[in-house]
Amino acid sequence: MQQVELSSHSTTPCAAVSRLTATIALPETGWMELAYELEGDLSALRWPTTAAGRHDDLWQHTCFEAFVMPVGSLSYREFNLAPPQTWACYDFTGCRTGMHNAPIEAPLMHVESSANLYRLRTRLPLPGVGPSQVALAVVLEHADGLLSYWAVHHPSAEPDFHDPTAFTLQLG
Repeated sequence: MQQVELSSHSTTPCAAVSRLTATIALPETGWMELAYELEGDLSALRWPTTAAGRHDDLWQHTCFEAFVMPVGSLSYREFNLAPPQTWACYDFTGCRTGMHNAPIEAPLMHVESSANLYRLRTRLPLPGVGPSQVALAVVLEHADGLLSYWAVHHPSAEPDFHDPTAFTLQLG
């Protein structure tokens, strides 16, 4: 199990957040357990109200993301998770290329929320067997509509979660 701290990109700060962490684990072959914990003034953020199910463009609003690339591959899988029970999953053949819907079932998300704490837990299918490199990220929409981009590692001057050098965590 790995717990990591996410930080906002220097160009998109968010004063409402006091702490944002993520935990990943491999409970069994082919699966990843993922949990995000956000602390701060949650009323200063916009929370999606989209109906549950698979939806595109979740990253344009508050959304929790994970990118998983099998070691030695250029292909990767992107997971988008947003409250309430809204999700998307895409497979890519390379950096931002060959995108198509990944053939997975809807992930179950467990959410706990209060005025100052939001927790999201889920279990996700990995795109391959063996070790993987992972990038974890979050997009937060402020009450005024501005977006803040959070990640374990920001490798470039602009927020870019797809940058292969952002895949800094080792899984498996």
